[in-house]
Amino acid sequence: MCSLLDEATGKVLFLIPMWKRTVQVVKCSPYNIRMSQMMLMHSIKNCTVCTMSELAKREQISAQQLTRSIDELVNKNYVFRYINPNNRRETLVELTEEGKQVLDHVDQDVFRSMKTAFSQFSDQQLQQLIQAFDLLLEVMEQRKETL
Repeated sequence: MCSLLDEATGKVLFLIPMWKRTVQVVKCSPYNIRMSQMMLMHSIKNCTVCTMSELAKREQISAQQLTRSIDELVNKNYVFRYINPNNRRETLVELTEEGKQVLDHVDQDVFRSMKTAFSQFSDQQLQQLIQAFDLLLEVMEQRKETL
């Protein structure tokens, strides 16, 4: 017999690839960027000062993998990479204006796509969904603090 915990975990694991495919189609196709690169750009956007080593640790990828992805983003003019003037051993990365515009367009596309999907729910179902997401986010934030 499946416990509620097993059932909830199974449903989330089932939804993740579907969610990623939906977002990937919306996000990446017009910009010729892989999903992993788009997620990397979001990470760069969300940090104040972003070193390559911190970014690799946050994304849980090797320095070599990160360098390859950043190289491609630099070539597309979405990311700017430079030596930290205060610590020449550190390499910093930040989004270019073009990279910021790409993320803005992507976020709008994803928002529209998700809004269309969620429009099929009743107000009561949407409220339940919001409460479930809030709870999930709260638990994930608490877990992030302990890692």
